[in-house]
Amino acid sequence: MTGLIGLIIALIIFFTRFLLSPLGLGRAPSKVLGQQFFKDKAADLSFLTLLIDGEQAFGTIFNSIENAKRNVFIQAFIWRDDATGNRMVKQVIKATASGAFVTIRKDLLGSYFEIKDMIKGKPSPVFANSVMRGHGAIRIITNLFDSSDHSKYYIVDREKIILGGMNIALEYRNEMHDYMVMVNDLTVVMAMERKLIGDGAYMPKTPGLFLATNNHRKCEIITAYLEMIRNAKERVILQHAYFSDREIISTIIEVARHGIQVDVIIPKSPDVNVYANLISINVLLGSSAACNINVWLYPGSIHAKVGLADGKVAAVGSANFTHRSMRRNRELTLFVHGSPEETFISDLSTQMEIDIKSSELIKTPVNLSTKERLLALYDYAVW
Repeated sequence: MTGLIGLIIALIIFFTRFLLSPLGLGRAPSKVLGQQFFKDKAADLSFLTLLIDGEQAFGTIFNSIENAKRNVFIQAFIWRDDATGNRMVKQVIKATASGAFVTIRKDLLGSYFEIKDMIKGKPSPVFANSVMRGHGAIRIITNLFDSSDHSKYYIVDREKIILGGMNIALEYRNEMHDYMVMVNDLTVVMAMERKLIGDGAYMPKTPGLFLATNNHRKCEIITAYLEMIRNAKERVILQHAYFSDREIISTIIEVARHGIQVDVIIPKSPDVNVYANLISINVLLGSSAACNINVWLYPGSIHAKVGLADGKVAAVGSANFTHRSMRRNRELTLFVHGSPEETFISDLSTQMEIDIKSSELIKTPVNLSTKERLLALYDYAVW
């Protein structure tokens, strides 16, 4: 009975908030980063740490939460009742024992991806863990009618923020290739916090750094990515699990026609958006600019949403290259302009080159059946 009730709740959430799509997000502005961002690189990026894959990322997250002294804010999309999800619960409770107040904001759309768990009688600890829900120092926020928030981040003591693409679940810790970034600078973190959970303003004093978000004011991420791609002088590398936004694809073709090399890394077998990804491959490789476009199929599970232009402009965040992520979900992506020698930039560059060497180069468009093309239309509509 518990599983059936969970399934019914998840289906209601799916149809009201996912298929019908939340309203209330702002429009994409014509400019976000601006030319000054590409002229003035950051003088020092030592306060940024790239966290590659789940073991490193969750180790950093768990340690940061456990050592919190004042407050923790967690924005979650998926939070499963598994070893990783329950470890997060323990770390949250440990933080309260040290005097920290914890706020958890869980997006209900993510519950759709927890349906199998609900059927098994294992709903997210955010809803079912009695210790966490009844704790006086833990506040849990869920809102069925709020805009879908696909972002993932942790703010610890207003001094450190960890953000990126990883959900709180075992597969994101052990199986999927993904990235997070830790920001450890008081001034920058406070500015980011204001934008994410405050008044929406973000005025970074550090050149070459901008936190782009999709919120009720505006959808900045699509514009920022287009600026990044169009300002490239030599090469762009884009590694995304779900790759089907038409404006991104047309802009890739546009810059490739002007001689820019573009490398696209996508998973060979994505968990969703499979057929829309295949259509994207065909559009890219069937274009007049195909000679400057490489499409690489990564053999493992990718959940990444990262990019690198000219080895010095980086993007790491939660937003996929899909219509939903670019225009209908709350999301975040950190854009950074720094020297290629900076550890944060070089770590991302090195890892993406490793991933390219591990991947299969697709040289010709993929043959798709009528059924597969129809399924691609479904992908476009949903994702």
